[in-house]
Amino acid sequence: MLIQTDSVHPVLSPFAHLGVGCKSREYMDCLCDKARQEGVLLDEPKDAGYPIGYWAFLREPDGHTLKLSYGQEIGFTVEDAT
Repeated sequence: MLIQTDSVHPVLSPFAHLGVGCKSREYMDCLCDKARQEGVLLDEPKDAGYPIGYWAFLREPDGHTLKLSYGQEIGFTVEDAT
């Protein structure tokens, strides 16, 4: 259940963030283009190589930092577990 409130106190910043793995680099680029147009792209996509992969930071509506990524080792671990 989600809780609605009139005030949000963001505590997640780039060092403490929510992360979402994307299905492809192209899909992530599309999301980053949309975020750029909306003015919420905090950090342009970067390819940091293995094991970090391709990533970018966005600001989500409540002010938290959201990390989009593709190719991170954690994604491969989750896929192997299913």
